[in-house]
Amino acid sequence: MTTDTILLTEDDPTDALLLRRALDAAGVASRLEVASTGEEAIAYLSGEGRYADRDLHPLPSLVLLDIRLPRMSGLEILEWIRQQAQFKRLPVIMLTSSGQAANIRHARDAGASAYHEKPAGPEGLVELVRSFNRSSYIWTDPVEAVGPPRRWSAGDQMFPSAADQPISLKSKIHRLLTRHPAGLTAESVADEFLQRGLAVGDRELVTARIEEVLNELELARSHRKVVRAPDGRYRAIGGW
Repeated sequence: MTTDTILLTEDDPTDALLLRRALDAAGVASRLEVASTGEEAIAYLSGEGRYADRDLHPLPSLVLLDIRLPRMSGLEILEWIRQQAQFKRLPVIMLTSSGQAANIRHARDAGASAYHEKPAGPEGLVELVRSFNRSSYIWTDPVEAVGPPRRWSAGDQMFPSAADQPISLKSKIHRLLTRHPAGLTAESVADEFLQRGLAVGDRELVTARIEEVLNELELARSHRKVVRAPDGRYRAIGGW
């Protein structure tokens, strides 16, 4: 992860300190900003009051929300975030001690990117942070009480798939390239995905993931194959 910013909403100073240490231990260079209340988190995201200077308080590329907060719950903050047009694609992960199925279901419906219970020990927290660094925002669901799992393309939560069209990420990229005979760079594919709402999150991270898939398709021995030109553009090849 680049030196971007993570906004943590956490009212327990000990838990906030543990996350800072986990980020260091996992080698994540991201800056951590901590809001102890929902009001502070909203003020930070809105750039209001003491958070008005974006050089000192840049917008985050990831938000971590606890549910149990004074006066305003993490779920209420999540709902507010998703009501703001500029934050509809902002990755928001619930990181909380509550594993109640009702809370998980609420988080899904409100648009959370993932839901994790706080790990019991520091090693578990470090591993969880590493998963955030890989942008693999995996849902942790308790038993069947939560209901059917949300469907994501190729198991990748950066690329949500419509419930009635669970098309793999490889297929989506290949289809897009077939509509551009001259080829597209990985950055151009990422821009297309983001503009169409087929991907969520930071452009750099989306591009990196798409480049990984393009490399897999370049080596593929199947009907989905691409070739990379010297200028960095990828073209789809049919008939394999």
